[in-house]
Amino acid sequence: MSVEVTILPAREESLPAINALIARSKGYWTWPAGYLEQALALLTIDVDYLRTHPSFEVLDARSDLVSFVAIAVVDPSVILDHLWVTPERIGRGIGRRACEYVIQFARQHQWSELSVLPDPPSEGFYLRMGFEDSGKRVPSRVPGGPLFSVYRVRL
Repeated sequence: MSVEVTILPAREESLPAINALIARSKGYWTWPAGYLEQALALLTIDVDYLRTHPSFEVLDARSDLVSFVAIAVVDPSVILDHLWVTPERIGRGIGRRACEYVIQFARQHQWSELSVLPDPPSEGFYLRMGFEDSGKRVPSRVPGGPLFSVYRVRL
């Protein structure tokens, strides 16, 4: 399925829209009481984040923000730190395009592996994208939050 999108470096003036998209996308899943608010506080993107992480906006044909994706380079690891799709567009190929873009970006930088700690409900998406479960588990930074599986794809 091919979807027409434009992917460009994230812009500071888009921060309010990016953070609103993250909140709506994270809220798409059902979470324990109180978890979502605490998790969103940890996921807020600011100017410093944009300046220090490869970050991209995904725009539809009308130039509406439909996805946000970013990479964190924490030597020696390269992590797909954010991949959010506006809820009404989930399942329409936008996440796939954003993920393919980041994988290609990582290959261009000659990184050997890309890791991700997906929200548990989205693990199937990453498996379909070619990621494999590493067997490692990471507890949520939010007390009472989920245990996250570490997935990785060799590049």
